[in-house]
Amino acid sequence: MNSFEFHRANGGLITKDDLGVGASTQIFGDVPIEGVNEGPARSDHKHAMTAATRTDSYWIPPGQIYNNTTPAVPNLVGSPPDPYLYLAMADGATSGIAFMTQVPKDCSITSLMTFNTWYRADATDGTSHAIRWRRMILELIPGTTLITATGIGPTDFSGISRTRVADVVYQETASTLITGVPIAVGDPIRCSLERIGGDAADTYVGGIRILGIQINYTRLR
Repeated sequence: MNSFEFHRANGGLITKDDLGVGASTQIFGDVPIEGVNEGPARSDHKHAMTAATRTDSYWIPPGQIYNNTTPAVPNLVGSPPDPYLYLAMADGATSGIAFMTQVPKDCSITSLMTFNTWYRADATDGTSHAIRWRRMILELIPGTTLITATGIGPTDFSGISRTRVADVVYQETASTLITGVPIAVGDPIRCSLERIGGDAADTYVGGIRILGIQINYTRLR
């Protein structure tokens, strides 16, 4: 076992550079281990290695999602003590939501942030059909971006073609939220998302109820 393997196996201390500029290395050194070397660290040597990353995610619930200019309809479903909030999007029309998030402090600044839309289907459909979506993204750069500025897009894309069962929850495929350039940790991001229910590519005949948005990003660790 070499010294790096020893430190990793025995809980060696890991430190990182300032995450605001993106850590490039991790530093390992020996630390006291109960029952083994309970005194101070006996070596000041360190081993540098390329920073590890992993995919992480967080959730934006319906209460933090607001109506767009072509609004989805907020409502509650279920009976106490088990109700939940949703935003309804009808078939055959354009209806939209918007949400705000932020580039996490531990996000790799050269990576890609994506989002998945979670929804409940209103109608059973035994044939595979897709929902047509439109997104508009704006990164709010402090001291630079106007809050009223137009975002990147609009970008139209299709969701997963699948069969559906009424009242069952589904997750859409991941869609780009923001790319690695000019992403900066801490910057707010605004996303507008519409269902284009009247588009020929929207082949699912049935309403949907948005239950939340899952944000995915590459995390430095």
